[in-house]
Amino acid sequence: MAEQNMAEQGPIFIVGMNGSGTTMLADLLDNASELYVFPRETRMIPWLIRNVDRYGNLQKRANLATLLQAFCDLYAVRMVSRGDVPPVDAVREPSVYGVVDAVYRHLAAKEGKRRWVEKSPMNLQFMLPIAAEMPTAKFIHIYRDGRDVAQSNQRRWHKHPIWSIYRWVQTVRQGRKDGSTLGPTRYLEVSYEALTEEPEATMRRVSEFIGVPYGPELLRSSMPFVNTVYRNNIKEKSGTVVANSQKWKSHFSAAEVARLEEIGGRLLAELGYETANPAGEAVPSSLLRKYWRCADVVNQGILVLQRYGFKRSTPRSMMERFTEGVRYIAMQRH
Repeated sequence: MAEQNMAEQGPIFIVGMNGSGTTMLADLLDNASELYVFPRETRMIPWLIRNVDRYGNLQKRANLATLLQAFCDLYAVRMVSRGDVPPVDAVREPSVYGVVDAVYRHLAAKEGKRRWVEKSPMNLQFMLPIAAEMPTAKFIHIYRDGRDVAQSNQRRWHKHPIWSIYRWVQTVRQGRKDGSTLGPTRYLEVSYEALTEEPEATMRRVSEFIGVPYGPELLRSSMPFVNTVYRNNIKEKSGTVVANSQKWKSHFSAAEVARLEEIGGRLLAELGYETANPAGEAVPSSLLRKYWRCADVVNQGILVLQRYGFKRSTPRSMMERFTEGVRYIAMQRH
């Protein structure tokens, strides 16, 4: 019973392929009185876990302070904390978990909350090392029809749809495999379609999994607008969760759909989605995959500059974001 109570007080990671509804689910969970959802994607927790040895023996206060400062210096953390970060004495254990927990607990306490949620989507690829580092962490994997993921990523970020559905296949498969290793007490799968079509039943299941009482406030949404930079106050959330699926049918031509299903058809069928090619699992060439990865980096950089402009970013912050981005991309499995 004690171990169960500890797990129910542990951190929660919302994971999934980009464009699968992680932000929407986080927006709903942020309504819970005890849950603090960090409003940005840090993305770098797996990197810190993998590279923790470069900070030396964390039993030494100076080394632990350096690791704490490194986490607080991450662009996402700086934008949210605005310099209001905890002292090294607030770190309960000398580890990456101890540092992350200290910062998020500090931010949560400012809002009268006691348990934190991290929503960087592609932590999906790193659940096992995160789970080993954070023994009480739970993971909610939200997945979506890969064709809708492809249209969402093309529409929002100009990502090539074939590259998106290939990554969808690889990351969702890896996530499900790692989730089976974690087991049902630490890993839960939720489909985007179930969340948007049956929100109450789905959120009741999520609430039970994380040990948080269900209430109607968990259905209050910022949809259709979700502010991913600053957290939305629950009093300002007047929207409800609405069905938002199968946009791919009007977005792609029949030929484009056929090509998507050549790659993702088998997984679509396994997840219960209708497809004309339930055996499709083609793999694009290595050369194409390298090209698409490079093109995505360039396009995303251009879009960020167009969206936020040069005035908001000093040369230092731009270089920091670039460095974090390179580290993040270099770690990606898919």
